Amino acid sequence: ATLQVSILSASGLRNADYLPWGGKSDPYCVCKIAGKKGSVIQTHTVKDCLNPIWQHGPTPVDGFEIGDALEFEVWDGDEGKKDDFLGRAVLEGSRFILNGFEGSLTLVDAGRGIRAALTVKVTL
Repeated sequence: ATLQVSILSASGLRNADYLPWGGKSDPYCVCKIAGKKGSVIQTHTVKDCLNPIWQHGPTPVDGFEIGDALEFEVWDGDEGKKDDFLGRAVLEGSRFILNGFEGSLTLVDAGRGIRAALTVKVTL
């Protein structure tokens, strides 16, 4: 079976562009199979937005095997300097292997006091 991932949106992201003229974060999301190289999906970047809507996918993920988990990371794309980490979520295979998954994942390591979430859809 081919695993398909759609990265739909995020909400409540931390503003990593804190300089007065910096605008807001320019978020993008990356999805990969936890612990495996390759098969990375990446959304486009949404400029100056803390609640981005990507509507990316569905995109096939190569190399998925029963028992694998999906790892999502949200980053703030910064031209000229290192991108800032905005949070991550892991979707265990047991949550989508039978009926797929569509819903919200809480982003951890999103910043102090930040309640950020990522909305994804996974089908097999």
